[in-house]
Amino acid sequence: MVIDLNTGAIVHWLRLEGIVTELYDVQIIPEAQKPMALGFQTEEIAKLITLEL
Repeated sequence: MVIDLNTGAIVHWLRLEGIVTELYDVQIIPEAQKPMALGFQTEEIAKLITLEL
């Protein structure tokens, strides 16, 4: 679930159907305005740059 911490309202959710054998990580993204998930076969994934410092 994506929860607005200011209001406590659920603003979005994701339901996984079937048996989940692994769930790698859950994160809180401070001050995120528009987080999104990218599919591996989308044009956006080719433009994604990740820097690890």
